[in-house]
Amino acid sequence: MKNFKHVFFFTFSQKVRKKGYIAATLLLSLLFLVIPAGSMLIAEAVSDDETPIIKTKTVFVVDNTDGNADYSVLSPDGKIAYQIAKNEESALASAAKEPYAMVLCVTEDELVLLRPEGSKASIKEAELLGAQIEGMFSLILAQKAGLSSEQLLSLSVPAEIINPDKEESEEEQLEIIRQITSMIAPVLTLFILYFMVLLYGQSTANSAIMEKSSKLMDTFLLSVRPETMMLGKVCATALAGILQVFCWLAGLFGGFFLGKALVLAIYPESDMFLIKLLSSLAEFSKIISLPGLLVAMLVIIAGFFLYCSLAAVGGAMASKQEDLAQTNYIFTLTLVFSFLICIYQGDMYDISAAASGADWMCYFPFTALLVLPGKAMTGSVSPVQCLLSFGIIAATAVLVAMLAGKVYRLTAFYKGNPPKPTKVFEMLKTKKR
Repeated sequence: MKNFKHVFFFTFSQKVRKKGYIAATLLLSLLFLVIPAGSMLIAEAVSDDETPIIKTKTVFVVDNTDGNADYSVLSPDGKIAYQIAKNEESALASAAKEPYAMVLCVTEDELVLLRPEGSKASIKEAELLGAQIEGMFSLILAQKAGLSSEQLLSLSVPAEIINPDKEESEEEQLEIIRQITSMIAPVLTLFILYFMVLLYGQSTANSAIMEKSSKLMDTFLLSVRPETMMLGKVCATALAGILQVFCWLAGLFGGFFLGKALVLAIYPESDMFLIKLLSSLAEFSKIISLPGLLVAMLVIIAGFFLYCSLAAVGGAMASKQEDLAQTNYIFTLTLVFSFLICIYQGDMYDISAAASGADWMCYFPFTALLVLPGKAMTGSVSPVQCLLSFGIIAATAVLVAMLAGKVYRLTAFYKGNPPKPTKVFEMLKTKKR
């Protein structure tokens, strides 16, 4: 491993000092910060115009029909108080004392919802409240027909309407979170890895072939072994890629939380789905432990390192830039086939490896990096298993990088089209070019 650190630091500095790398990192991080926050503000502004929040707390009812009725059934959640008034004049006078109060006039022929003069409630709010009252007014008519409030609620109103804020048991909530995590984690892992492999695999291959195309190979190999050179280049390229993606993800998550803060500052009563989702992230801490999350991140990093090593093998097989198109399939097809194997075995969405009977997938490096992060985050595998799997992935990545160096050595003076994998294996076996 002599001169490994020199190769590593030289390659790393060359990657991160490029103007394109710096510009892409800063610009996309800024965009990922601004776009989600701006989009959430715009979406809330539009939705605020189209679907206003009903701020009315009191509705004064003037009932000019026969029979008695409990108008509180029109507000199952109890957020709006319905008060009976003697006549329209007294109802309007009482409503004028409250900023968002309204008056409901009930006759044999129609329902009329009135906004008192000077009310702060908008016309759209009144229209929305009127539609809700009209939709549930059959409950009032049923009461006047002789049904009691208890019978009416038990027969006509679903439980979700009677108590929309009813909380599920803690076990049910945790099971739902586990299911969501088991579905999201593998797909998210695949998406991140596939994106990073496509984006940085080509860069790794280009780095591996640099000396061949620049006529410096002979001089360079006098001071460093090919295996050491490849390992240094792979580690440097992988680290540069990880730092860049980390900046992008930090900007993206920061953008969503910034958007949440801005929306709530401007629209305190917002019920945007994204805000509810971000607010509920604390629930995930009940099943996602910090050590499990750290292990999942380490597995993804080790998996990325592994695929960069595969890209280096492809770069080592090529003799010029134009040949990379014929060798890059090595890392892309491996990732796709690993994903298909996980789907076929049914382990992508099963957070319990023992239950699925596919324990081997947590130890086979190319499938472990897809199925293990979700299992580690939910605690479905033991810490010992996680560390063992991580060690296998990392060791495989190092071995593949060393293999890239051996391929580089054997193909250093290879001319013509890149050798096929069978030819490379034969060369490795016989140690002949």
